[in-house]
Amino acid sequence: MKRSLVGGLTAVGLLVAGAAGALAAEGKALPEYDWSFDGIFGRFDRPAMQRGLQVYREVCSACHSLRQITFRNLSALGYSEDEIKALAAEYT
Repeated sequence: MKRSLVGGLTAVGLLVAGAAGALAAEGKALPEYDWSFDGIFGRFDRPAMQRGLQVYREVCSACHSLRQITFRNLSALGYSEDEIKALAAEYT
């Protein structure tokens, strides 16, 4: 009984894996984008990063925390020390 159950589950697993591969082969190719931060000399767009932080604060922070982020790293986004301290005061 055990041997046939294991054999049946193995067969089903192989069929599912094969079907997934066949479906993936038929899919559309993802579009290529020319990002400003690609490559060795890429750089981040500060206004876009600041907008991203604003979106996080308004939407994402309801469920996700900044526990793994150090506030001093926000100076790379162009925030002054006073702005960073004000932001940190909201979370501590």
